[in-house]
Amino acid sequence: MRCSAICLLILTLCSFSSAEVLIPRGTRVRVAVPKAGSWTVQSSVSTGGTTVFAAGAPITGKGEAVQAIDGVPVALRCEEGQGPIRNCYTTEDHALIIGSRQSVEDTAQQRSSIVQSAGSDIGETSLTLVASDSGADVEMDRVYMGTAPLTMAVKPGRHRLVVRCGGRVWVKTVDVPSGAKLHVNADLRPQP
Repeated sequence: MRCSAICLLILTLCSFSSAEVLIPRGTRVRVAVPKAGSWTVQSSVSTGGTTVFAAGAPITGKGEAVQAIDGVPVALRCEEGQGPIRNCYTTEDHALIIGSRQSVEDTAQQRSSIVQSAGSDIGETSLTLVASDSGADVEMDRVYMGTAPLTMAVKPGRHRLVVRCGGRVWVKTVDVPSGAKLHVNADLRPQP
């Protein structure tokens, strides 16, 4: 009985520190489609005043899913086209659980501070990261960017990369010059 009361108290306290934002089916996401490289969200998408898809968020495959601000992929359907920007729409509702609205806004702002916006010569300055373990999680400057292999248009400057997979971690700081197309290999294999 005492454990149940404590668990109920903890659940009650947790419910006050988090919020749920519904991303409804049919939410439009404008996607940047560079001639070479990965598709990304062209500009942030908000629902109810909360950013749910950050500018620069990765798109898997050729418009199959977009990564929400909570790191969960949400299925997409994209319109056919040949241009550099495509309209895509979510194909399912997604309940976004966030610690606070401020934390979501902070994450979106952090991502946009390191990723070039789609309107600024997509692909002019880019970083391609390939990991020895495909599907490894990639962070840049403490912001989750997607899974390897990954190509992203980034702002020139110094960036800290962290790649994680199965308890193994690879860390490297890279300097990305303006206009560069930098390729980085992350070797996560155990060293003898």
